[in-house]
Amino acid sequence: MLSDLSLAVGYIGNRGTHLTLKSDGNAYPSETAGGRTFVGPRLRTAPRPNPNNGVITYSTSDAKSFYDAMTVELKKRISHGFQFQAVYTWSKTIDDSSTGLGNSDFGEGLVSQPYNHRADRGLASTHTGRNLSFSALWAIPSPVSSGVLSKIMGGWNFSTILAISDGVPVFAGSRGAGGTAWAPDGRRSANNEQRPDLVPGRTVESMTTGTTAGCQGVAAGQKLGT
Repeated sequence: MLSDLSLAVGYIGNRGTHLTLKSDGNAYPSETAGGRTFVGPRLRTAPRPNPNNGVITYSTSDAKSFYDAMTVELKKRISHGFQFQAVYTWSKTIDDSSTGLGNSDFGEGLVSQPYNHRADRGLASTHTGRNLSFSALWAIPSPVSSGVLSKIMGGWNFSTILAISDGVPVFAGSRGAGGTAWAPDGRRSANNEQRPDLVPGRTVESMTTGTTAGCQGVAAGQKLGT
């Protein structure tokens, strides 16, 4: 039985460079405070870099992508009429712009900060961290070995395929009343949601694990995920 089994462990890596993304080449300048870049209130009256034009859409090829994965495969060759294969992949996909041109079916939007493209670097819209696939085939033995019944009851197979994977990342965006942008950076489409910043002292982990600090309509101390 063990002689029919094989185990393989591998690594898959991929890097993408000079990928296309679209942005606004004439967006309002940004402010910096405490080492953080943001769009401040003064930009409502600040001129664009080229005051003679409004939005200037341009394409660049400075986006990057990163894919790293570990794969584990357990396979049983057919013996005694039975075989199976199980493949598990643990991966991470990171990029600056998943589509480069506009919204996809995942609704990730365009570059959220025209003045800082790397601010959008994170999990790709198509990222699925864990994938498991399992397939099996069983040649069902015939209860009789000869005669008409052997022709009817012989030669039957039972097969199955199971695929399980994580979901894609959730995009958290903010938009002002009437579809206007919260941050007045003059971007070409206010309908594209902007990425909100974290409240000082909060982290991604504190938003998804432990207990809530409380917010409007939610009392503090409740376990997150309930």
